[in-house]
Amino acid sequence: MGGTEFGDLMRLLMAIFALTPALSWAQQAPVSFSDFSPALKLESVAPDGSIAKFAGPVTVTGTIYFEFDEGDSGRMDGVNFAKFVPDKASRASLPAITGGYFPSPVQYVLLEPAEAALEGAYGVTEARRLAHGTAHHALTHVRVVMRNYTATVECDARRYMSTDPVVTPIPGPTIAGLVNSSSGC
Repeated sequence: MGGTEFGDLMRLLMAIFALTPALSWAQQAPVSFSDFSPALKLESVAPDGSIAKFAGPVTVTGTIYFEFDEGDSGRMDGVNFAKFVPDKASRASLPAITGGYFPSPVQYVLLEPAEAALEGAYGVTEARRLAHGTAHHALTHVRVVMRNYTATVECDARRYMSTDPVVTPIPGPTIAGLVNSSSGC
């Protein structure tokens, strides 16, 4: 190995060793949370801060956006996403990651399974019509009871989600059509 190649290798190794403590610290930085409802209890946090799990129940209100999957026929073929956007008062009830690994405010909470959230918001018959109609999106106002709440990292972004929530409609207008609710990845 020539002197130039050896020098280049040494500079590369020094750069790697210099970055290692910084990367290690970033992954081990403690996670901090915004204030949130005492109805939610922190159950666990992954050592690297990428996942935080809470147990409820907590009741929140806001708007739910549904994105439908377009089939080959041009009609919709089921639900891709159910994104719950909490109103201001409800947003304060939900923990957001404010420090540590990928801090982010709660912009929306993914509700899974999306089909069950759609049925809760609209009823079985209307949910079936929407999921197999021609509109790409629908939105309505709802009340959601979350028994679990998770903050995860996906696609290099913080995501918030709840599985098996109870979704009920709040009387008001229903909007179906094009709504900007991009999924990120």
